Amino acid sequence: MNLNLVQKTLSVIWPKTCVVCDRVGSYVCESCQSQLYLKATNRCSTCFLPFVSSALAHDCPDCSKSPKALDQHQSLVRFDDQSSKWVHGLKYQHQFWVTELFKEMLLQTDLLFEQPIDWIVPVPLHVKKIKERGFNQSERLGQVVQNVIKQPLQKTALKRIKNTPSQTGLSRVERQSNLKEAFEYSLSVPAAQTILLVDDVYTTGATLNEAARTLKQAGANVVYGLTLAIRERL
Repeated sequence: MNLNLVQKTLSVIWPKTCVVCDRVGSYVCESCQSQLYLKATNRCSTCFLPFVSSALAHDCPDCSKSPKALDQHQSLVRFDDQSSKWVHGLKYQHQFWVTELFKEMLLQTDLLFEQPIDWIVPVPLHVKKIKERGFNQSERLGQVVQNVIKQPLQKTALKRIKNTPSQTGLSRVERQSNLKEAFEYSLSVPAAQTILLVDDVYTTGATLNEAARTLKQAGANVVYGLTLAIRERL
């Protein structure tokens, strides 16, 4: 069967509509891009959380006070009622159209990372959770990033060795404790590599920072993080 023909037929039956205004044609129409996508203005250059005060110029007080293993993070949209449905739909209901939405968003957004990316690494799930869910949503998002920026996806570079309880409802300190030594590296990283970690949601940064710390132990020079959505305040 001709795959292109199938895709064209499906696009006629179920055309893409803007997730903001329902206009037919794309998942994010040109008119809605500016109100949906996050800009770096008045955001911390490390964690990408918004500044409480416009007087801050580079890093937020938390990142200045406690340096992170993660060198820089960027998220595409806020984690709100709408984007939470996309994330939960992907993770728990196999709504893989969300990866197509993510791809469209990436193509419409400027990535802000200071250095070229050498490897893309999805944040891994523990093997028990993969068996329960059937797939790793971060790996699906990582495949999209690979398709867009044309750099290798290293799906086995990190392994989750600690089956951590759900992070939902935990404080920043509890999340950090929950994730301590949760990962190990299964591939040594060539010297001076710049790695892009990919995950679905940034909440406190505990997951990405612990993964970044592990990758730097493996030899990574710079580790960035990219997420679909960011929860701006607990």
